[in-house]
Amino acid sequence: MLIPFKRLSSATFYARYERWGQVMEAFRRYARAEKIEGRWKGVIRLIEERREKNRRALTAGNKARRCPLMQDRAVYGDPLLIPEMAHAPVNEAGVVFAFGVMAWRLGFVVHRVQTEFPDCVAMRRMAKGQWQWSRIEFEHESKNFLRHGHKINGCDLIVCWVHNWPECPLEVIELSREIGKISQLVNG
Repeated sequence: MLIPFKRLSSATFYARYERWGQVMEAFRRYARAEKIEGRWKGVIRLIEERREKNRRALTAGNKARRCPLMQDRAVYGDPLLIPEMAHAPVNEAGVVFAFGVMAWRLGFVVHRVQTEFPDCVAMRRMAKGQWQWSRIEFEHESKNFLRHGHKINGCDLIVCWVHNWPECPLEVIELSREIGKISQLVNG
């Protein structure tokens, strides 16, 4: 049974599908399981064409790469031009470290980092001589907040490397952007 889209919140959508690309595949599987592919031939054809186009683009992208990734070695992010961190984070642990590097510059003093939600409690400078505590959740991508099933009222802001959740109801600090500002100042 299809659920009317208007009854789904964005949190439900992202928890169920994570990204739009998975909606097409879910619909194709649904149509096959319910044996209604005939009624949706045009849509199924468009989905198949999109899958083939994506497969060709991925294959072309892999051919364009000079050398294949070595499976026995770590993968690093792009080089950063700040002295404290040589490469961009590629996971949440890297975001935690990057925030530690940037905390004071961003107006934070970290009190606690923990493994449970929220990841961090820090004092935040609100104005000269005025600080308040903030509950912070670290994510490599802001949308991972939904994928991890966190509650919006459980923290005050998300600190991430990539902000890819435009309709996020929380404040988001995108560290790649903040570090980019600093590296321009430091390196001219």
